[in-house]
Amino acid sequence: MARSVMYYGIHLGDPHRWRFTAPAPRWLRDGVEIVPEDDVDDNSFACQAEARLAELADQAAPVPDSKAFVRRRYGVEFGTYGAPAGLSAFVATYVLRHEWDLDPIALDAAWMARAPQDGQWDELLQAALHALGITPEQASPTWSMCTRLGD
Repeated sequence: MARSVMYYGIHLGDPHRWRFTAPAPRWLRDGVEIVPEDDVDDNSFACQAEARLAELADQAAPVPDSKAFVRRRYGVEFGTYGAPAGLSAFVATYVLRHEWDLDPIALDAAWMARAPQDGQWDELLQAALHALGITPEQASPTWSMCTRLGD
């Protein structure tokens, strides 16, 4: 089944064509994969990025849920979507996931124009990407809509 995903953030690409300037960050292990969001795989891009951000936060104790920790601490989350060549990754401050069998969602264009500035979303994304050592090819965050495949 297909699900819609709308996010405010940066498209990061996939291991075959990363959308950030070379070289790849040192923390990104060889053989990295892009896996569906519902899968937990220590070798996935999202898990590696979340683990790196949690490590940089210098926590006294291990972080049991790095995804939730990164959301609270940095204000961002990583996601995936179906691209023509396979799955692709993004980092975002706002993500709306919409199941195929739900009623349409009315979008508020005024809120969408205002929210990134009010929430300092660009700064949050910039700080997380800087901490990860990633300089994206995408000049600035945008609202993007894509398809996520899954059960």
